[in-house]
Amino acid sequence: MIQVNFGNFKEYDVNNRFFNPNLAGGALLDIGVYAVSFARWFMTSKPNTVLTTMTPFETDVDESSGILLQNKEMEIATISLTMRAKQPKRGLIACENGYIEIYNFPRADKATITYARDNLSRKWFSAKLRDS
Repeated sequence: MIQVNFGNFKEYDVNNRFFNPNLAGGALLDIGVYAVSFARWFMTSKPNTVLTTMTPFETDVDESSGILLQNKEMEIATISLTMRAKQPKRGLIACENGYIEIYNFPRADKATITYARDNLSRKWFSAKLRDS
């Protein structure tokens, strides 16, 4: 099971590209690509079932979207996107032995692994890159 949240609050302005359907506006096209890519990275194969729903702006781009993906291995990913509320950029990958939480993707530098057997958590950090 994979869960992905991604939300950014954008001030409503019909002239802003975030709300313009001709400029790839909306939650799915602006931030959804990151969330879908995250989910797909952890799935064994590509989804063969995709279900989605959305709340539209007056410009007909999606203000918020919910996406459900499932592949032939019966793995499921749920994705929540919004342009009208701040959400943590969080991905969770759960399996029979525990789960992994990754915050602030796509620029994450740490993950927490929690083991189901003893509910023990370990944090993993990557090295910070220096500006060149």
